[in-house]
Amino acid sequence: MENGIRKMWLTMSEGRLREHLTQRLRLPSSVAERTIAQVMALKSERRKAAIKSGQSRSLWDEFFEAPRHEAAIVRVLKAQLKKQGGEGTAKWHALTLYGDVINTVIAKLKAESKARNATPAKLPSLLHAEGFTLPRGDGSHWTDYVKNSDLVRVRDLFNALPPPTRGKNKTPFERMLPPKTYKKRKALVSARLEADLAATERELEVTHDPDRIKLLSDQIDKMYRAQFILDQHKRNTPLPLTWHGLVS
Repeated sequence: MENGIRKMWLTMSEGRLREHLTQRLRLPSSVAERTIAQVMALKSERRKAAIKSGQSRSLWDEFFEAPRHEAAIVRVLKAQLKKQGGEGTAKWHALTLYGDVINTVIAKLKAESKARNATPAKLPSLLHAEGFTLPRGDGSHWTDYVKNSDLVRVRDLFNALPPPTRGKNKTPFERMLPPKTYKKRKALVSARLEADLAATERELEVTHDPDRIKLLSDQIDKMYRAQFILDQHKRNTPLPLTWHGLVS
C-alpha cells in the first residue's frame, strides 16, 4: 500500500475502481472520488516515469553500441590469436588490458547513469556540477570517459608491439562508431540541420529588423558550413550529437 492506495487499485480502470470503492467497499461518494483522483494521478506519474526510463535506456543502448562493438572486435582478435598459439604474448596482454578497460567504462557508465537517472547527453553536465570532470571530450563518445592512466597504459602496450607480417596492429581508443550507428547518427544530425535551416530561412523571409536579419544570415551561413562538413565527414572522426558541434 502506498499513501493509502492499494496495489490492486492501480491495475483497475477508472470505472471499475469507482464501482469497487462505492459498491464493494461502500465508501462515501466524496471519499471514493478523492481516492480515484489520487489513484489516477499516481498511475499517470508512473506512466510518465516509465516512458522517460524507457527513452533513457534506449539512448544508453545506442551509446553503448560503440564500446560493445569495440569489445567484440577485441574478442575476435584474441580468438584468432589463441588459435595461432599466441596466448601469453605481448599482443595478448595488450588486447586483454584493452578489453578490460572497455568493460570497466561500460560498467562505470551504467552505474553513473542509474545513480543520476541521466541520459548520455546530460550525464557530463551533471558530473561537472558535482565537481567531476571528464578526462577528455564532451562525453559524446565512450573514450571520453577512459582514465588518462588507462589510456596511456594501453596505448604504450600497443605501440610497443612489433609490426605484423600482414595488415596493421589494432589502434585502441579510436573515436569511431559502428557502421549502422554512425549512419543513423549522421542521418539524425542531417535531418535536424535541414529542419533548422528551413525554419531560419522562413523567418529571414519575413524579418525586417536589420539586426535580426544579420543574426539570421550569420546562422544560415553557419548551417551551410555545417552541412558541408557533415557531407565530408568520415566514420573515423568524431561526430557530435548535434550539427552545432560541427562548427563550434
